[in-house]
Amino acid sequence: MAKSRSMSEHGVHHGKPGKRPSSHASIPADWHTRDLIGFCVDSKRAIVDGPFGSNLKTIHFRDKGVPVINSSFVTGFSFKPDHYTFVDEDLFRREIRSKVEPGDIVMAKIGARCGSSAIMPQGHAVSILSGNSLKITVDCDRNSNEFVWYNLVWHYQKNQFADCRSTGAQPAISTPLLKKLRLPQPSKREQDAIAYVLSRWDICISKTQELIAAKELRKKALVQQLLTGKKRLTGFKGVWQHASINSIASELSIKNSKDKKLTVLSCTKHEGLVPSLEYFGRKVFSNDLSTYKVVPRNAFAYATNHIEEGSIGYQSRYDEALISPMYTVFKTSKSVNDEFLYSVLKTHKYVHEYQKRMEGSIDRRGGLRWDEFSKIRVPIPDFVEQTAIVKVLFATSREVVVLKQKLDLLKEQKRGLMQKLLTGQIRVNHK
Repeated sequence: MAKSRSMSEHGVHHGKPGKRPSSHASIPADWHTRDLIGFCVDSKRAIVDGPFGSNLKTIHFRDKGVPVINSSFVTGFSFKPDHYTFVDEDLFRREIRSKVEPGDIVMAKIGARCGSSAIMPQGHAVSILSGNSLKITVDCDRNSNEFVWYNLVWHYQKNQFADCRSTGAQPAISTPLLKKLRLPQPSKREQDAIAYVLSRWDICISKTQELIAAKELRKKALVQQLLTGKKRLTGFKGVWQHASINSIASELSIKNSKDKKLTVLSCTKHEGLVPSLEYFGRKVFSNDLSTYKVVPRNAFAYATNHIEEGSIGYQSRYDEALISPMYTVFKTSKSVNDEFLYSVLKTHKYVHEYQKRMEGSIDRRGGLRWDEFSKIRVPIPDFVEQTAIVKVLFATSREVVVLKQKLDLLKEQKRGLMQKLLTGQIRVNHK
């Protein structure tokens, strides 16, 4: 691996492409192309299929022993074991060719994600491969396993593994065809330098993902504490009141009798009310909109027959919009901060309440209609406190949104770098 230097210290510059009779037709003149197997150790151990498939029997499993690596560990192009299965060491010794060591590339062989891969990191125990995976052991004296892996990731992301797939009922990687996959081959030093630059972006991506996860956990904790009164904001001490929804809101049932050409909405579990055409990418609503309900600005709507999934939304985007007559629409009184109530109604506690009331309904097909839904009791602190809570939750949500935008930008930057670095359009000073 190259020494730790910044991208500018590596001296990135544009290279002069030379022509090659391969898919990498515009690589630099001092680069070569080579079959994947040419990057590996001797051919017998270079690219090996796992010995196990559906024939792995329970008699092989142990509480401890040699861990089994399977394709589910390859998550988002990183190695993330959720739990190990173990086999006895006698079986491992019989299948010694299938042992996986740190530095080996593990690839999903079968299924929708076949071709996705990850490098087994240092610190993991030597393992045995399952039948839904294969391993690639790069000759690290002459090549960089990280450089090879980044090329495999690039092929996967560009959907260029089609030529390596075998025919069958489901997608699968053909090991003989994979061995013949052509990759660019700069010098070992330049491979290391390219891998180093790309790894800096991976580190930034990983740290941003960790920060997003931490912020989302913090938001979840704040929602649980602030919306239940377990945690109070500074300056608020009054006792919270609880009221039934029908005491603070009224049902609306305004039909689109004049057949107005308004935006049709759908309600999603996580995003609330969204424009139907934008969300589905096609028309899924009726041609006749005269029976649809009007949803004015600052009104709620929920899927009457699917509220138990948390399908409730708040309409603040349009002066008026339309929604299927299968939805229930309601509007609150001025004593309620709508954003506060919406946050309450989207919590797991209230989703569970919808489920409980749906299950207890005599006519299950009728869903959770307004008469029953409106009996649900919700916390109603002072309006000023409601507003203060909303501001805190909004700020917390905004932090997550900004971090996700940063993550998307980092991923886009990495894709651009892979495009240029792995083809030699941009060169890295590796001397």
